[in-house]
Amino acid sequence: MAATKKVYKSVDDLPLFLKVSDLADVLQISIPKASELVHSDGFPKLDRQLSGKRIIIPKQAFIKWAEENMVS
Repeated sequence: MAATKKVYKSVDDLPLFLKVSDLADVLQISIPKASELVHSDGFPKLDRQLSGKRIIIPKQAFIKWAEENMVS
């Protein structure tokens, strides 16, 4: 069974902490591309010592990063 993609209509719909799969849904990119983005320099995520094996992206930090990295 294929995974169901979530559709976020507003930033208010985002969870407080995003997973890589949430990031992929928000940006409408593949999970491998989202994982690559998460591992890029300057991308906000919790330290793995705090979050265990999972990559966790704080919503507010992601929004700030997105605003600062917009191309006009």
